[in-house]
Parts: sequence; C-alpha cells; structure tokens
Amino acid sequence: VFHHGGSGTCAAAISHALPQVILPRGADQFGNAEALAHAGAAVTLTGRIAPVDVYATARRALDPASGVRTAALRLQSQWLEMPSPDAVAASLR
Repeated sequence: VFHHGGSGTCAAAISHALPQVILPRGADQFGNAEALAHAGAAVTLTGRIAPVDVYATARRALDPASGVRTAALRLQSQWLEMPSPDAVAASLR
C-alpha cells in the first residue's frame, strides 16, 4: 500500500498484512512511518522523490528477501491478538 502515513491507512494495511510504502507529509504521519519502518513492515520515502525512487522502494517492499511482508504478517497477528474495544471497556468497569 502506498500512502501518506495517516493512522487509519496504516491500521487498515496492518489489518490486512500488507507491506507499506509511506510518503509522510505532516501531522502524525512521520511518527507512524518511523514506527512501521522500525517494525520492518514499511519502507518510507521523504524529501524530493523521483519516479525511480518510488519504483525501487516498491520493489524493495515486495521483495521476499527484504522481510517487509513477513513483518506485515507479524503485525497483523499481533493486531488480531489485541482485545476488542468492548473487552477493554468491560475490564475498566
């Protein structure tokens, strides 16, 4: 998934175990990009970006040897193990 790094898009990609290429531009996007890159589930592009950079980054994100897909699957597994909002709310009562 190519995107700006917004929380909703990051969450949707994690829920589907998709590798991410993030081009952050503002707000929380830089932090989200950094966290997902640190987890290995995303590659980020910042600054001036040429088409060749986009192509190379996409190839890297999809290359099995990069581990991005594996990390995306790991994040999805962790996501699915988290309690639901209802379960958390019930535990606070």
